Amino acid sequence: MAKAKTAYELLQQVCAHILEEPKRYHQGTWGLTRKHAVGVVGRENVPPCGTVACRAGWIVGLHDGLPSLKNRLSRNQGSVSDRANLILGFKENDDYVVAATSELFDSESVDPELKFTSPREYAKRGVAGLRAFMKKHKAHLQARKLRGV
Repeated sequence: MAKAKTAYELLQQVCAHILEEPKRYHQGTWGLTRKHAVGVVGRENVPPCGTVACRAGWIVGLHDGLPSLKNRLSRNQGSVSDRANLILGFKENDDYVVAATSELFDSESVDPELKFTSPREYAKRGVAGLRAFMKKHKAHLQARKLRGV
């Protein structure tokens, strides 16, 4: 996959990634390894690689690289959502950011009743929410260049 040049392209890649590997997506986690994923999504739903992440986790993972995401989590290097906001060009402590990304990163935004369905159906719902966010913020996301972020 080519490196995304804009935040919009990155989110397109996140959508494709989630749909290609639905077992690697769970909105209730920033990022998990196999050991922790079993307790969240069940042994049968853990992908062979063992890595599961939410939308913010995949924004960071696909932009910075998966090792960077794992290092951030293991070393407690700040919030993954803060890093995702920075990548997307939204400033911390801005009321607009809270309104714009709270639903995008909210663990209940995909499944408010917290009933984990099949990984494929769950991924489709997660991507639908991400695409709605992309549509609403299209101009900003397309203008956000990722070089040097």
